[in-house]
Amino acid sequence: MEVSTLQTSSLASNTWHKETKVTRSGPWNGKWFSGTPGLREASIMQFEFQVTHDDIYYSYRMLNSSVYSRLTINSSGNLQRLVWSPTDSTWSLYWNFPRDICDNYDETCGRFGVCDTDIFSVCKCLSGFRPRDEHGWFDLQDGSSGCVRSSKLDCGSDGFLALKNMKLPEGTTWFIDQRMNLSECGEICKRNCSCTAYAIMDVTQGGSGCIFWLVDLVDMRQYTESENGGQDLYVRVAASDLEQSPTTISFKNGSGNDNHVVMIVGITVGICAGLITLLILLYLKRKNRRPLTKSIAYRAGKFDFSE
Repeated sequence: MEVSTLQTSSLASNTWHKETKVTRSGPWNGKWFSGTPGLREASIMQFEFQVTHDDIYYSYRMLNSSVYSRLTINSSGNLQRLVWSPTDSTWSLYWNFPRDICDNYDETCGRFGVCDTDIFSVCKCLSGFRPRDEHGWFDLQDGSSGCVRSSKLDCGSDGFLALKNMKLPEGTTWFIDQRMNLSECGEICKRNCSCTAYAIMDVTQGGSGCIFWLVDLVDMRQYTESENGGQDLYVRVAASDLEQSPTTISFKNGSGNDNHVVMIVGITVGICAGLITLLILLYLKRKNRRPLTKSIAYRAGKFDFSE
């Protein structure tokens, strides 16, 4: 397992298979790695990540000295937290990573794409972004090409899309000042036209420090409220895109699919309306013909056509 850092600002745990990065935990935020919610609720142990001039290390301490635990990694890069069960005299699985497709590094939803196992299609684009490859996205349900911006940025008027429960993305980051608060982070990112997103570095004690992203955002994931994972992320978008009510575009509700759905619904409604109108006209026509036929028959009985 490798621990990576860029200018001592964003500390994450990465696993590799040969030369390929398999998983990324998301950066340490003072309490947990933003991409490993399972460890956030670990009540039997306490985690610590320390950065000094000489050392960078991650450790854990069991809160109950009678409980034993170990962390293993196999040849495929899968991490497993095991806990000793005295009753069964065996090691039982307490936590594992990766858990699902969204834990795979980068490949699933591409640049500016967000992985979300709570939706059928898994991948989605944020408000202000659209699929890079609409054919692959909508027709093949392949989001690996990622997303691109729908509107051109204007540094002076740009705003920030607030996203909750996010595994923070990978990218070039730099640390400003650990004493800065969220509002100050936002002001600095807005003034720097190359800043694509920002987040709080340390969420403890009300939040402090800043993480900035200066490149395309990669390997993002959004957790549900029940998963209790991730943290707040603020992504730069054009001012016009902030006015849009939807926050995401998925395979099922993307603009391309919307057009197809609207077209199909419109054609179906039109055909149904035409059939109903035709049936009503036929009914009225038949209804009007019956009295007319009786009237002609009555009158014909009064005249002698033989003359």
